[in-house]
Amino acid sequence: MIQIVIYKNSKNEIQRVKLSGHAGYANRGKDVVCAAVSCLAITTFNSIEALTEDSFYIDEDESKGVMDFSLEEEPSKEAALLLQSFELGVTDISESYGTDYVKITCKEV
Repeated sequence: MIQIVIYKNSKNEIQRVKLSGHAGYANRGKDVVCAAVSCLAITTFNSIEALTEDSFYIDEDESKGVMDFSLEEEPSKEAALLLQSFELGVTDISESYGTDYVKITCKEV
């Protein structure tokens, strides 16, 4: 199962996203759930880097299926929108395939 923890500040803005695990929907290399979540995460984080001035830290361990993305300050309007889009996308995936494959938790920072 992919576990996604979305950390929001007091303004309900996403400040940090931590993904861990593998979906287990299909064999490695054929897992559409894992591919979809990975694609959304990588595109979101690359977009924040390329299209905003926001500073962030990212820690990845591919072998363990861990990606931990954290903004250094409150998100700009652009970064906030990109992160909301990520949340919408992974929520849709979780609702479509079930929480046996993608579980999302929100926490306050």
